[in-house]
Amino acid sequence: MAIAKEARVDLTLDDFDRLSGETLQLSELIPSGIYGMEDLDRAGGIPSVMKALKLLLNLDALTITGRLLKENITSAKILDEKVIRPLNKPIRRAGE
Repeated sequence: MAIAKEARVDLTLDDFDRLSGETLQLSELIPSGIYGMEDLDRAGGIPSVMKALKLLLNLDALTITGRLLKENITSAKILDEKVIRPLNKPIRRAGE
């Protein structure tokens, strides 16, 4: 929220609550899960999570790399479905 404020983006806790209710949970990391960040990285990292959630993302958004989001995630693969679940087998249908 602090970053959004600095960027003059209108973002509230209600926005986080709404998005959490609309977004499938594909990974569960420590402290609530058994996997750590190193497991997430080994399983494909954030690009793989984003690729799994691509139907919910604006793939034409320009990223910090200077490329579109869809270009950044093209080669991403989920390498361990126990750590990063596919969209059709989420841990939960909505975040908590």
